[in-house]
Amino acid sequence: PSTRPVEGPASNASVQLHGEKTDVVMGEDIQLRLSAVNLINKPKMHVQVIILPPSGMSVTSSDFSKSGAGQFTADYELAPGDLRDIEVKIKTNQVGEFEVQGRIIYYFDDDSAHAEDQTLRLPIRVRESNQPTPIATQDNGNWLPGFGALIAVIGILALYIIKKNRTK
Repeated sequence: PSTRPVEGPASNASVQLHGEKTDVVMGEDIQLRLSAVNLINKPKMHVQVIILPPSGMSVTSSDFSKSGAGQFTADYELAPGDLRDIEVKIKTNQVGEFEVQGRIIYYFDDDSAHAEDQTLRLPIRVRESNQPTPIATQDNGNWLPGFGALIAVIGILALYIIKKNRTK
């Protein structure tokens, strides 16, 4: 199970919705983080971040946020180059495909009339504990597929020969 940050379209700030894990077993906790970065070439930024966990999951903790009606929010003022985020830990209660939404509204200086509003989506898969975990295919830099298995077979044969020679 890999983590997948979800980023919004190009804008005047860097925003990201991140899940510690996105493929989990029912009952497992998921740590969600919604963050905003004010770029160094921008003036003071006012930002509101909102996380909306899906139904079928219950929130077990939240850091630096206010909550109500299933929404978790925080308001920040960011100097150029600053980063802030909110974290919410949720527990999965149902099997299925879900979507966490993160919303970020921000503006610069006192120009609230030109606020930007972005919604980010993070898919979450919840499976029964007896379902297999998807196997991630990854190139570990092996120059020949199956080379590790070949080394293991050679090692076993070497141990067999050594043991056979000692018993003579």
